[in-house]
Amino acid sequence: MRVEMRVEMRRFSGRLDLISALCYSQSMSNIFSMPYAVDSAFIDGKLRFTLVGMSTWAQTLVSFHYGEHGLTIPHMGRKGLTWVVTKQHFEISEYPEWKDDLLLESWMEEVRGLFSLYDFRFSYADGGKKSDWETPLICRTPGAERKKGQTFMNAKFQWMLLDLETLRPVPMDSVDFGNIGFCSEASCITRFPKIVLPEKFSFERTFTPQRLEIDLNGHVNNTEYLKYVLNSVPDEICSSRLVSSLDTNFISSAHYGDTLTCRTAVIEEECKDDEICAVHSIIRSDGSEVFRAKTVWRPESAMSRGLWTS
Repeated sequence: MRVEMRVEMRRFSGRLDLISALCYSQSMSNIFSMPYAVDSAFIDGKLRFTLVGMSTWAQTLVSFHYGEHGLTIPHMGRKGLTWVVTKQHFEISEYPEWKDDLLLESWMEEVRGLFSLYDFRFSYADGGKKSDWETPLICRTPGAERKKGQTFMNAKFQWMLLDLETLRPVPMDSVDFGNIGFCSEASCITRFPKIVLPEKFSFERTFTPQRLEIDLNGHVNNTEYLKYVLNSVPDEICSSRLVSSLDTNFISSAHYGDTLTCRTAVIEEECKDDEICAVHSIIRSDGSEVFRAKTVWRPESAMSRGLWTS
């Protein structure tokens, strides 16, 4: 067991814990997949897998998949190119809980013009839902066959390649993607919805990006914007609700030391009976917009099993 753990840790160079150590990947039918048991790094105060955790693991799957084909940001940097994410869409039907056994899947759609679409489907492994939070973590053997259960999240990211010298988009058909396999399946939407700004915002919060929030491009990492948004939502919403839908637009890049303000407005007329909808806009101190998002919130009783009771 110790030998297997060391091998897997070197392969993924992730956090040194048992859960990451026993992760493995499979790339079949052009779909890249790997198991994951919800660990303590990505749970909230009620032991639920967080939206930031889902986004982080989505980004991790892309890097693992692209890494097999020489398409990661460091690889593309040798060619004078870099990846940037421009839009995201998440649909969440349920939030897994601590130590739930999951199967994470991702794939690359055919490239289109200036954009590359990348899809995600996160599901419970068959029998992966824990009956209570005290159930021990199951230590899986690397390479063991995994059967998929209920899907709880579908997502799609839109990526663009930039020329590092000119910072202009590069047509996808001019790039050699090697032997990576494309998949025609769409996990969710086929077109990203437009996010319309409201006439006024009700809540504001100011942030200053820190060193550990900066990515390989020298910009604020895309997952950090989700944290800014979620930390700006009023307590009366986030204390008893969870995000069921999220759309994002990355408009321009923010950098270390910038002063950013996240503005939030509740949009009641666009919601269903049990939903609360909000639009978020992050701006610099000069008023220029960096990021825009829309969140839909549902009662937590409809979005999680509620295994944790204090």
